[in-house]
Amino acid sequence: MNLWAIISLLIALINITLGLYILSKGPTRVLNRVFSHFVFSLALWGISEFGHRAAHTYEIAAIWIKVGGLGWCFMASLYLHFTLILTKHESLLKKEFTYGALYLPPVVFLCLFLFTDLIYEQRAVFTRWGYTAQPGTLSWTYVLYYTLIYILTVFYLADAQRK
Repeated sequence: MNLWAIISLLIALINITLGLYILSKGPTRVLNRVFSHFVFSLALWGISEFGHRAAHTYEIAAIWIKVGGLGWCFMASLYLHFTLILTKHESLLKKEFTYGALYLPPVVFLCLFLFTDLIYEQRAVFTRWGYTAQPGTLSWTYVLYYTLIYILTVFYLADAQRK
């Protein structure tokens, strides 16, 4: 069995456990629900990593790679959403524009990922650690988006720490 695949599965199980635990502590609290969605997206990505790294055929690996898109496309937006609530910036979440800015780009990236070669190529490539996907010609746009979201998240966290 592939060690890298097992590590991804273990991390996914930890994220599922953490998400269920936090959700059980306050299922009606928005902060708990958004955080749980965030760690569930990480878990889905981890399960997908396990699936395509451990796959024995190209076809199975390609399916698992597609499943993972649901996790990694939304994780940055869910993290920023969680941070906005945590740092008491809920006033931003009262604006419809914020939700569009948070969740429309991941939907676009997911559609591009699932139906084109622009974000990742539509084929799985076998490497020594298992099957993986190759970046597409516009993968830099997702990397830029992801980086900007995390910089913004760090800004909000640092601002809250300063207060």
